[in-house]
Amino acid sequence: MPRTRAWLALALVPSLAACGGGGGSPAQVAPGSAAAAPVITGRLAGAPAGAVVHLVAPEAVVPGGGLLGHAAAIVGTVDLEPDGSFVWVVEPDLPRPTELIVSAPGHALARAALGVEALDLAPEAVVEVRALAPGGGPEVDAVALVLDAGGAPVPVPPDGLGAGSDGLLRAARLPAGAHTLLIESADGRRHAAVDVRLVAGERVALEVRLGEDPDAEQRFREALLGVDDEELDR
Repeated sequence: MPRTRAWLALALVPSLAACGGGGGSPAQVAPGSAAAAPVITGRLAGAPAGAVVHLVAPEAVVPGGGLLGHAAAIVGTVDLEPDGSFVWVVEPDLPRPTELIVSAPGHALARAALGVEALDLAPEAVVEVRALAPGGGPEVDAVALVLDAGGAPVPVPPDGLGAGSDGLLRAARLPAGAHTLLIESADGRRHAAVDVRLVAGERVALEVRLGEDPDAEQRFREALLGVDDEELDR
């Protein structure tokens, strides 16, 4: 497996697989139970069915600015209970989260400060891209990364970011605004960058032909690893 493909697999699993987390304040550890790990609890009123949250640590304490860096910034993933509540055990070796990203089927990702008790979720925007090989056939097993307008990775559900035999890639739960999809072929030799501007609830279908694109390749590697190309070759 080429280096970038292996690193992409590491980046997508498990931190982005569930898109979860929560909001709340740390619970007190009972006297005499020094071995007990502290927990963070919270509740999001009116959370949609199937909602999960990412617990996000401050970016300043997380090395790297790309997908792996963002996955490291997501220090916890928690399914919400039917009443919107959650409990997360604080990991001793990870930075303490201060924000959350709420992810729910049919809704756009929403980010808020830890401790928020209610959050309005906009309808999701969805982008479907059919990746084509230079000869016009599907780019089987192509992979995609999604960046926001500032170039930061967007933790969309990863199950649609790998193409099957039809070359189709699907990025869901996107918020409104400008996004870029960076696409790489299975062998790591062909790339493409697709810029889209979305409104809430919009569905966009596109086709893009992959080829030799040094700029798209560079952006893909930087987004994946949070380092520049010279550092990759050291």
